[in-house]
Amino acid sequence: MADQFLNQSNGVYTSAEDDGTGKPVTAVYLKNNSEDNPLYIKGMPGEPGPQGPQGPKGDKGDTGPRGPQGEPGPKGEKGDPAVIEDGSITHEMLGENVVRSKNIGTGSVMPDNLNSEVKAMFDSLQSQIDELREKVAGSDDSANNEPQE
Repeated sequence: MADQFLNQSNGVYTSAEDDGTGKPVTAVYLKNNSEDNPLYIKGMPGEPGPQGPQGPKGDKGDTGPRGPQGEPGPKGEKGDPAVIEDGSITHEMLGENVVRSKNIGTGSVMPDNLNSEVKAMFDSLQSQIDELREKVAGSDDSANNEPQE
């Protein structure tokens, strides 16, 4: 007789209704529920609220497989012939380690290609640096030999 009025759930008879899949569903009746005094149940859909702020952008997903190659487009119209004037084409045979540019980058000029005035200036600067090093080294030695108080 219990089988006629009750549903069985995990070996226990309950008054819940059967939802058609064998799972029990308990009907709930709400007293004093009105538009003035609405009752909201967690998990049940209610009236939608205002749109919230947009969340952060997610990580980029994997790229999909490449699609098939498309058909080639129509051939374009033939353009105007090139205008070649005197001096517009040059052919210069530059020597090895030679740079011909208005903007020379770091390491593009070899020391062999410097003229004698530039080499003399570098030699003069190097000798001044060497003299200063000797003075600094000499003053450090004399400072270390003096007795300290």
